Amino acid sequence: MNSVAKTIGAFALVQAFTIATSASAAPVVQITSGSMEVQQQPDIGPGGPWMLAGQSLSADGFFFSSGSEAPARLLFGPVSGPLDMSWISDSVDGWDGQMVFKGVTYNLTGSVDTQSSMLLKASPIDLNHAGSFVEPFTFSAGFCGYLTVPMSFCDTPVGLVGSGTLDLVATSDPNFPGSFDIQSISYQFTGVPEPGSLVLLLTGVVALGLTWRQSHGGRRAA
Repeated sequence: MNSVAKTIGAFALVQAFTIATSASAAPVVQITSGSMEVQQQPDIGPGGPWMLAGQSLSADGFFFSSGSEAPARLLFGPVSGPLDMSWISDSVDGWDGQMVFKGVTYNLTGSVDTQSSMLLKASPIDLNHAGSFVEPFTFSAGFCGYLTVPMSFCDTPVGLVGSGTLDLVATSDPNFPGSFDIQSISYQFTGVPEPGSLVLLLTGVVALGLTWRQSHGGRRAA
C-alpha cells in the first residue's frame, strides 16, 4: 500500500469516528442501488448529484462545486499518469444532502462536532490516453442525521456499505500535450459487495463506533 492510500485509510477512520453518537451501535444498511456523478459544469465548476438507497433508507444530495474535497477535486487538471481514485468526503466541506430512514426525514448537513462522511476505495487509474476508464470500487459511509439543524450529537447515526463500478471520462488537453482533462466521473452501485470487501467495510463501521464511545466516555468521566 502506498503512502497516499495509507493516509486516506487513516484519515477515513479518524474522520468517520464522529458519526457514532450513542452507546448503542449504529445500524448498518447495505446499499442496493445508487449513483453519484461529478462533472464539469459551466460557471460553477465541478460538482454533481448523488443518491443512495437500501432497506428502509433513501438519501440524496449534491457534491459541492468548490472542489475543496474529492470527488469534485479530481476534476481539477490537467492531469497525467496514475490518478488516485480513492477518496473521503464529509458533509462540512464536500457535500450536502438529506436522508429518509424508516419513514423519518433527517438533515445530513454537518457541523464541526458531528459530520457525515463518505469513503470510496478504488485502484489508481493510469491516465495515458483520452477516453473512458472503468474500475470497481467499494464504498462505506457514516451518516449523522439531524431532525432539525446540526448539533453536537446525531439524532440518528446510520452506517452504509456498498460497491459498484466507476467510469472516468477524460479528453486530451490542447494546451498541455500528454496531459488530460477529466470531464466526468460517474459511480454506479451494483448491490452486495464481495464477502471479503463486506467484512472490511463492516469492520471499519464497528471500529468507528467503538472509538467514539472510548473518547466520549473518557470525556464524560473527566
